[in-house]
Amino acid sequence: MKHLLIIIPLCLANVGEAVAEIAPTPINVLEWFNGCAQLTQSSNGMVMDINCADLAIEYCTTGRAEDKRLQCLSNLSAHIVSLSTAIKNDLPQEIEGSSWAARNYERKYSELSEDVFDVCDASPVEGIPLDMWCDIYLTTGDWVQWRYLQRLTLEDKQ
Repeated sequence: MKHLLIIIPLCLANVGEAVAEIAPTPINVLEWFNGCAQLTQSSNGMVMDINCADLAIEYCTTGRAEDKRLQCLSNLSAHIVSLSTAIKNDLPQEIEGSSWAARNYERKYSELSEDVFDVCDASPVEGIPLDMWCDIYLTTGDWVQWRYLQRLTLEDKQ
């Protein structure tokens, strides 16, 4: 019995070392982003969308090797472009309702469709090429705006 009590702690010590050496699996950023975006309510829409995009970018850039970081950002950017395109394709070019809401909607829709404000003023981030950083910066900004228009159409129907 005495020998068994000595062996158990030694075995558990080795298990702890083996577990400590395994690198944590990074989260699936695209799944996380989609889940986060589903939590958005109309009352907190833009703020929540910005937070979702910001955290998704942070999840891509934190704790990953450089090549994995760049791949994650590239995948996230492509995913956001896809989501934005789907939203755009579902939205009308104009809405009815109060004159302010209708004018605001039409102006935003036109600006987004024509890429009027696609000027990158993002600060560079070490280890991420500026063109990639600008791409993710602009695509997430556009996605937030498309989501805003999407919410306006939902409010218009109520």
